[in-house]
Amino acid sequence: MCPEWPRRGFRVLRWTLAVVLAALGASEAVAAAFFATERWRAAGAIALCLVLVIAIGVHTAAGEAQAALPLLLALVAILGAWDAAWLPVEPKGSPEERAVLRGFEEGSVPGDAFHHVDHVRMGWLHLRCYPASEALARFSTGLRRLAEKAGKPGMYHETVTCAYLFLINERMERDGRDARWEEFARRNADLLAWRPSVLDAYYEQGELDSPLARAVFTLPRRSGVT
Repeated sequence: MCPEWPRRGFRVLRWTLAVVLAALGASEAVAAAFFATERWRAAGAIALCLVLVIAIGVHTAAGEAQAALPLLLALVAILGAWDAAWLPVEPKGSPEERAVLRGFEEGSVPGDAFHHVDHVRMGWLHLRCYPASEALARFSTGLRRLAEKAGKPGMYHETVTCAYLFLINERMERDGRDARWEEFARRNADLLAWRPSVLDAYYEQGELDSPLARAVFTLPRRSGVT
């Protein structure tokens, strides 16, 4: 007969393994639920990969076949990495600033009351909350939406939009990105003036009036250079 203590030891080990496997199963279910959601999919993918790695180790130590688990791990890792590359950029800034951005992106700003200073402030706000490339994409899309809402889609000017946003970004970098709007406006009054425009130092008016400059961003040319 087998001594009592080995039997007890094996019994404890068996129950411990059962509890671990049950916990892993519950963890897999929770992680999988997060993985299936939009908001928590990245965290769910990481948690699910971790749980699957532990499960593979436990099953391997128990001498159990687990051919499907490595495949599942690989699929979750691939999908998680692919999905992470397409995650939307989360905006920075205060809740009030993000609320203003949401209103702009939803087209709730009246186009006929959106003047040059408002354009500059909205560009500054995008650069406060997003990286420059993302800010430009969102800002230009929002301006196009406002122009269409006002019934004047031809009002949108690609070169003016890009040039101002690049200038705002440059000034923010020089002055410090933590400066509030009031401080930025005080230091950069030339950006807030529409006529004369700060772009007069970079472009001939004929260049800006061209259909090409309105349709795509064009670099400024020095006078006499073709």
